[in-house]
Amino acid sequence: MQTVLLSATPSHPGDDLRECLARAGYAVRTHALGSTPPADFAAVAVVAIEVGERPEVAAAQTRRWRTELGDELIPIVWVLPTMNVVATSQGLVAGADAVLARPFDA
Repeated sequence: MQTVLLSATPSHPGDDLRECLARAGYAVRTHALGSTPPADFAAVAVVAIEVGERPEVAAAQTRRWRTELGDELIPIVWVLPTMNVVATSQGLVAGADAVLARPFDA
């Protein structure tokens, strides 16, 4: 079973996203968005970041994780609460591989 690392804030915990990923057969581990302890990327296939209302926090974390990962290739996907061109651009510039906006189909 592949693992997704889901990073979210308490105000946007990503419960629906976690449930969607679990139904699709993924194991889901969590990490608090914006927290400074390093994430454990062992056995992680994809990182999903529940962006919420503060894309600048998600951007900082994305940049930090890209640095920590170095040459290790783990996709980072941002999930926005709604379509937002500015936030989409911030995610891609920060190093996200893809940016999805709600609502999305599982």
